[in-house]
Amino acid sequence: MNESGKQHALQAVNSLVASGGTNIAEGLKKGTKVIEDRGYENPVYSIMLLSDGQDSYTKTINLREISRLQIPVHTFGFGADHDPIMLHSIAEDSKGTFSFIEAEGLIQDAFAQRIGGLLSVAVQDLQVHIQSLDPYLCISQLKAGSYSTYLTGENQLGSVDIGDMYADEERDFLVLVNIPVVADGNSNDQMKFLTVWCVYKDPLTKEFVTTQAIELKLQRPEMVNEEDMVVSIEVDRQKNRLQVAKALNDSRAAAEKGDLPTALSIIDGCRMQISETTSARAGDEFAVDLDLELQEVRSRMGNKKTYESAGRGYLLSGMRAHSRQMAGTRGRSTRSMYQTLCMRDMMTCAICNLATEVVDGNPMFTAECSHCFHFSCVVSNAKSGSQTCIICQTKWKVNPLQGATSTNPLQQQQRLLSNALNPSQGTTSTILFQQQQQQQQQQQRILNNALNTSQGTTSTIRFQQ
Repeated sequence: MNESGKQHALQAVNSLVASGGTNIAEGLKKGTKVIEDRGYENPVYSIMLLSDGQDSYTKTINLREISRLQIPVHTFGFGADHDPIMLHSIAEDSKGTFSFIEAEGLIQDAFAQRIGGLLSVAVQDLQVHIQSLDPYLCISQLKAGSYSTYLTGENQLGSVDIGDMYADEERDFLVLVNIPVVADGNSNDQMKFLTVWCVYKDPLTKEFVTTQAIELKLQRPEMVNEEDMVVSIEVDRQKNRLQVAKALNDSRAAAEKGDLPTALSIIDGCRMQISETTSARAGDEFAVDLDLELQEVRSRMGNKKTYESAGRGYLLSGMRAHSRQMAGTRGRSTRSMYQTLCMRDMMTCAICNLATEVVDGNPMFTAECSHCFHFSCVVSNAKSGSQTCIICQTKWKVNPLQGATSTNPLQQQQRLLSNALNPSQGTTSTILFQQQQQQQQQQQRILNNALNTSQGTTSTIRFQQ
């Protein structure tokens, strides 16, 4: 977004007035209009929807229309009253993600993680194509989670529609094939059985690129030795992922019917099965993470009240993450097995990470560029004469402080930063950060930080343009 666009966005944000209630449908319409009416069409765009309540204006949302618009909507639910089922459905139909946030202090990190992904899109409209190289070999199934798959030509040709991928992301799909019996006298050590290639759009040039096809070979010895019967850890890992995704779905179905004992039994059974797999016995980190996730799910299904307030959202967020293999925030942690380096960088302070000592505490957004830094690190850099973001080189601006005589602790820290940036004029930076204040002010402040508002007094859905 250029400088004019930023100012226009800030004016729109500052013009908002809270009147009570939650209107998710109108928020999505406004977000869609912003994207459709934008003057400069960036190649990557999406809507980020944050909600803490039930929609009090619209009983149903036209999910088919959301799917038709092909605008990814990344939803974030927090608070005891948000509607995880609706937010999950919106994310599912728009090919976005759903984050369930139990601790309000994680709202900023959840946003930072998603922005880190959106700012690092490497390819768009990605498709993976698979073709049989043997007339008698058929592709029986493509296990790709929620991604669209196609099988044509008597199951000789298959494809998976992936869409956008962030830098450092990976997607793993299981391809089930029917291997024909080798006729007598035609046995070979190896058999070419599949070829794989990709087609994608370059976000910068907007041109489509076709990768070189890779041929896959299968060993076909006359005699199979015991040492050849080795289970692939990579394949076993993905089988475990799909098994956990199914267990989450089945457990949720039982819980929604009020049958929590069955729901817990499904989770326990899945844990037992995962523990007996080759990857789990080998100490595979992914298998360990899956087991920890199932334990977290179980802890949120002790009774109906706990399930409705925490279990349902946690389950839906997990189902969405595994079906798309994309990172999302769940519960009280932003740690995710699908998190990329760009996402982690967005949630860490680049200043102290370059120093010998790392400062404790969560880094906060800066107003101009959305990168995160510790307050103390910014003050230290300002004292040494640096007023630019070391990640993107954006210059941090200074604005006159409003209410200089206030004893508000938030403004006291702003004045401290002001003195470091410009002691002669007593101005203050628009750097935003968190400060422990009264319970009533906490939710609004955290939301303001996450949305990068310049004054810290208003809030809205943030649209990535």
